[in-house]
Amino acid sequence: MINKRFEKILSPIKIGNMVLKNRIVSTPCYGVEVKAKGGAALVIEGSVNVDCEKSFWDKNTTYSFSKYELAKRKQQVNNAHFYGAKIGAELFHAGMWCRVPEDDFAYGPCDTYLENEKRHIKGLDEEHMKLIAAAYAKTARDAKECGYDEIFLHFAHGWLASSFLSPLWNKREDEYGGSIENRAKFPLMIIKAVREAVGPMFPIEMRINGADRLEGGISLEDVTKFCGMASEYLDIIQVSSGHDMIRDGNVHMASTNLLPRNYNVPLAKEIKKHVKNCLVYAVGAIQDMDEAEKLLENGDVDLIGLGRELIADPDLPIKLMENRSEDIRPCLRCNYCYHIATNRKNQGCSVNPTIIRDVPQDLVKPTKKEKVLVIGAGPAGLKAALTASEVGHDVTLIEKENEVGGLLRYISKEHFKSEYLRYLNYLKAQLEKSSVKLLLNTTATKKMIVSLNPDRLIVAIGGDLVKLKLPGIENSINCLDAISHPEKIGKKVAIVGGGVVGFELALGLAVEEDKEVVVIEATNTIVGTANELYKVAFNQKIKEAGNNLTILKNTKCLSIEKNGITVKRDDKQEHIDADTTIIAVGIKAKTDEAFDFYGITSDTTMVGDCVASRIILEATFEGYAAGNRL
Repeated sequence: MINKRFEKILSPIKIGNMVLKNRIVSTPCYGVEVKAKGGAALVIEGSVNVDCEKSFWDKNTTYSFSKYELAKRKQQVNNAHFYGAKIGAELFHAGMWCRVPEDDFAYGPCDTYLENEKRHIKGLDEEHMKLIAAAYAKTARDAKECGYDEIFLHFAHGWLASSFLSPLWNKREDEYGGSIENRAKFPLMIIKAVREAVGPMFPIEMRINGADRLEGGISLEDVTKFCGMASEYLDIIQVSSGHDMIRDGNVHMASTNLLPRNYNVPLAKEIKKHVKNCLVYAVGAIQDMDEAEKLLENGDVDLIGLGRELIADPDLPIKLMENRSEDIRPCLRCNYCYHIATNRKNQGCSVNPTIIRDVPQDLVKPTKKEKVLVIGAGPAGLKAALTASEVGHDVTLIEKENEVGGLLRYISKEHFKSEYLRYLNYLKAQLEKSSVKLLLNTTATKKMIVSLNPDRLIVAIGGDLVKLKLPGIENSINCLDAISHPEKIGKKVAIVGGGVVGFELALGLAVEEDKEVVVIEATNTIVGTANELYKVAFNQKIKEAGNNLTILKNTKCLSIEKNGITVKRDDKQEHIDADTTIIAVGIKAKTDEAFDFYGITSDTTMVGDCVASRIILEATFEGYAAGNRL
């Protein structure tokens, strides 16, 4: 029987000659097979390059249905079909963002030069437009013959068709520029060619920007007009927003936790009013499945598009079917799964340690059951204990506080951090279901651990807040105290420390609580440890804070008074009025304390903040690895 709580999400739907077993679409990103196995009805394979010059990412890219690539594509189709999913091919032309040598050119709407990319752009003439439309048609036919169940036209995020639609890029003065009717001619040429190539009953889906989220970009009014024109030839329209290659737009394409959930749903709702006989849905931060069910019930959307949510938990659909929504690992919207965020240096999922990373996907079953002790129940310790227990060991988790979660208990109380609260609740739910023996209000000592005689030991005791030795330090509160006791915070606030924790606290107070906040940072860098996209998101949020937020870089705090602080900048001392001063200058790893536990067992491992200050991505991975390799 269908789970009535998610009856709409789990209901089937017929689209052309394709039947989907539920309404969940896995948008183009990592892991076709694992997401099909997890129960998604439709999985989209990304970046199927159109068979024409300068459509590929670079000169080394091979056409997706060439002789030596065809077997790989067919295997993807077989993988999806084996698990009962349908699979779409994302037809893609990079347009002016095609990677070419500096002395070469890429195609776009107009002749121009991209200074940051060191790339010349040549405006397409009509002859080349027709060649590209024909190439789309050929690629669509090849995909259909290979066994794909639908064609997914990527007309968003600044790629070729998107750049023609957007007045930001399309400055043409001929019949392909100016009005939306003219700007739409080339994209419509492609759509018509693809429809003719695959026939009337084969599903065609188009991803479109409901908004470019860049100044001078396409208006929603123009988007709805274009969708009205295109819907005659389409079966599905997926609504996204933002720009892939421009960072200010990129953080809207893959929104961070600083933006609302269901981010593009309002755009999809408006577009849906203007199209007939065509399904419409949104992608972007659809994280709460009860909210998703309501979107379907209300007719706001026809399908549910999930991207990062299925990276965090590919088994999300199965868990809905089995009425196990509390077991769904929630996406944090941290964007570490996105290579651009870390320049490929530390890419992975903060809550799912096996996806993206080239590590064993399955738990390693031990040759014998052993007694495992885990000291510390923060994110790293919890993951280690849960993994070791799932593997089959006898696990005891020791925590000195009266509840689990470590620093996650505090982070989850901040503004913009509802995803982190969901993750904390997920970890608690998994712990409750597990066979892990939990000892709260228990301080682990070496003598105690020796008496328990473990076979293996995992140390996850975390770190301590860095304490400043300043005159008047007693007149301040630390960042954790500030988060836990907002009633202690006055109207005017000084925050010493411009790292991620301090700055998130500052933004919450300035934007959400209308307080006057001054951030004092000793270096010339704010949120230095944040990933590249989060930094862009921070900068956009700063504008929202307006006059409520002042940032003082290269500024040293000299003393703290009851009515403010004294700082030094530009070799001058000055007093800053503040009702409350908050100290947020980082975490110091308890490495020495952790090392004291070595020598008790033949196998001891340190994970998380006691090794060094860790983000959740690193803590989760280390905990999983420690628990899984036992």
